[in-house]
Amino acid sequence: MASIGNTPRLASQPPAVTQGGRSSQAQANGAKQENAFLGSIQKMLSKAASLDPRTRVPNSPELIRSEVGKARLDGKVTVQEAKQLQGVVAKNSTTPTERKVLKEQLDRYSSSFEPAAKKNLERFLRDTEPADRSGVSYSGGVRISARGVRQSAIDEANRLTREMTKARPDIAQRLKASGHVLVIVPEKLKLTDMPGFQSLRGQTSIDGRPYDGMRGVSTMSHTAVAEENLSELSTDKYGGDFSTGVHEFAHAIHHCGVGAQERQAIQKAYEAQKARGGLFTDAHARKNVDEYFGQLTNAYFGRNQPQSQSGAQWVQKNDPQAYALLRQIYGPPRQL
Repeated sequence: MASIGNTPRLASQPPAVTQGGRSSQAQANGAKQENAFLGSIQKMLSKAASLDPRTRVPNSPELIRSEVGKARLDGKVTVQEAKQLQGVVAKNSTTPTERKVLKEQLDRYSSSFEPAAKKNLERFLRDTEPADRSGVSYSGGVRISARGVRQSAIDEANRLTREMTKARPDIAQRLKASGHVLVIVPEKLKLTDMPGFQSLRGQTSIDGRPYDGMRGVSTMSHTAVAEENLSELSTDKYGGDFSTGVHEFAHAIHHCGVGAQERQAIQKAYEAQKARGGLFTDAHARKNVDEYFGQLTNAYFGRNQPQSQSGAQWVQKNDPQAYALLRQIYGPPRQL
């Protein structure tokens, strides 16, 4: 990403000239908007920064770039001040330039933001990311299909599938041979609007949940994961702690990735845990072997709710038989 120190064209300079000799008013307006936005951000930051005001010229791009580069925040940017930044961005419909500058400020002054303020800004940036990416990518042996979603959702789907299969190339090969497809469900669409899941309209799952309202599911041929969960948007009902991507892709690995012997071993571990009266991650995991493996995978990678029943150490302590299998399938424990 370009640094805020890169020199933007001054509003007082003549507009750019196109190859046909005509002025580009759009570029001139863009530069003017960027200068004004930088000024607004610097005005907010100056409340908590040690800056020399003697030579400051309001909205001077040169001064803004210079002082932002020199600024050292004395205190912490509060949630209220972070929201002021958000207001400046939202006022102008959040152009790519504005999002870029706000992201640069967050990166530059990361240690100076209060944790709640930083989290607030990060989520705002995710929420305002344009949902305009479509295409097909391949990772972890599966084809990832996206249409009208955020780039961050595509990136996260690629990351999770890659991480969850990197210890076992044979699992990725089996998934590839099966032709499995991971579909990213756009934030504004239903699961049953998506190819591969339209036949489920009006139907309910085994436990009585309507498929129309579900935000993640896995079949033998397709896995669906919600954009808002992958991108950790404010509309995600899990608040970023629980990963439906990890959970649903675990189902694909269970049914299409591992071999018959490992599937039998997973079944035996589930039955043994029930027989000994062992602790499950939650009631959902106790229902059947599929949810047992899916929820344990979330816990193994530290992406389960509640967090008190998450993490590889929790799995190792409470279900050592399953822990050995998860380590065999996913490799050493790590946070995803």
